[in-house]
Amino acid sequence: MDAIQKFSLLKRRSDLTREQFNEHWHAVHGPLLASIASYWANNESYVQSYVLPMPAGIGTEAEFDGIAQTMQRPRQDMTIDFFDEPEYLALVRPDEQEFLSLADCTAIFARQKVVKDGPRTGIKFMSFLRPASGFTHESFLEYWRNNHAPLVEDTKPFWNRIRRYVQNHGMPERYRSLSPEGRIAPYSGVAEIWFDSMEDLEAAFNDSQYLARVLPDEGVFIAKPTTRFIIRERKVVWPDSATL
Repeated sequence: MDAIQKFSLLKRRSDLTREQFNEHWHAVHGPLLASIASYWANNESYVQSYVLPMPAGIGTEAEFDGIAQTMQRPRQDMTIDFFDEPEYLALVRPDEQEFLSLADCTAIFARQKVVKDGPRTGIKFMSFLRPASGFTHESFLEYWRNNHAPLVEDTKPFWNRIRRYVQNHGMPERYRSLSPEGRIAPYSGVAEIWFDSMEDLEAAFNDSQYLARVLPDEGVFIAKPTTRFIIRERKVVWPDSATL
């Protein structure tokens, strides 16, 4: 069975700076979630992805300020998650209101497909993808997996700079907003690609073979513009005091 990840795209309150958002998320919100046993009953891991400046030519600055990423713990009813737990409404929701614009936050669930296994270290590139005109959700995922991934692997100057590459295939029936007045994400998939450094990332995306082979193929099945991020990950640890 494929592992299921949840990606929560977070937008800060308009009265906060990015630095204030990051500080609250790191110092207050992360430890709060880590202290709640029912959170870990639903999630095996929790990673905070902090947005870094986007290099010129790679993409534009994303509209979101961070991405909370969790690996879902297998359970009898996978349609129910921590959002449905009483501790979420009683403990977590009030803190979210301290630093998030909840109407602008959205969550998607996806099945993880590891294309190139490797360490989750260094710099991560993330792209949230919508199907191009003429593609259904299903045909988009099929093309991405069976056509695009082999092309990426065959483009060696790009492939050899990649440390880890994961396709996350969206499960639209599980998508949800973080507030009743919010929006449902339009994405069909999430690409995660790790590099050793920002220099390797820039070299990969500016390589002549990537530009000649991979980039045109992206235009076949991916609607533009994509929602892109450069990320540095921080794993939030399950404290010894938490028990399931």
